[in-house]
Amino acid sequence: MPKAYGDYIILDILRASDGMAVEVSDEDIFASLKDWAANEGIFLSPEGAAATAAYEHLLKSGVLDASDRVVLFNTGAGLKYTDVISAALGLNTGRIVGE
Repeated sequence: MPKAYGDYIILDILRASDGMAVEVSDEDIFASLKDWAANEGIFLSPEGAAATAAYEHLLKSGVLDASDRVVLFNTGAGLKYTDVISAALGLNTGRIVGE
């Protein structure tokens, strides 16, 4: 995110809780978005998919265990970003379904 809303609040919470921030690539974000849509039926916003991609990274790296209780927030709707998501996933948006 170029400029996260409330970034100073998040940083304060991270410091107070001895938490961590995780960087994930756009490719990982869109892969996670696609996976959650296909397997869970949830159309995440890109920022929500950033959280799921970070979660998947933390599981793979051993920071988290599958038995850990984790809460992930999806703060938007994927429908709000159909142009960005379709471009990132290489979907054809030039034709109307049913034509």
